[in-house]
Parts: sequence; structure tokens; C-alpha cells
Amino acid sequence: MVGAHNVPRWYEVLEKQVEAGALAAEDMADAQLRASQAAIIDQEAAGIDVVTGSRPSTLG
Repeated sequence: MVGAHNVPRWYEVLEKQVEAGALAAEDMADAQLRASQAAIIDQEAAGIDVVTGSRPSTLG
């Protein structure tokens, strides 16, 4: 299977908050990590045996 996991709806909102200085870049990095972890859990639950290509820095 080849494809991409959807970008979470909240991602763009947080990205704008970082740009406005209302959210620390470290907090955004934590959110990216958690989104990646959630995507991996979803893929494992779907029965995907080999999960590769997790690159949260390319979201958005």
C-alpha cells in the first residue's frame, strides 16, 4: 500500500499560531510528533505490517 495519511484539521491552526507568536515552536514540534504517533497507531490497527516514511516536518 502506498499513500499519505491526512493532515489533521488542527495542524493549520497551530501553524498559524506559531507564525503569530502565540504558540512556541517546541509545542508545534510536540504536536507533530503526536500526530505521527497517531498515524502509526492507525496504520497498525489497519493491519499494515511495515510502516515507513513518517516525516512530520513535511506536513502542511
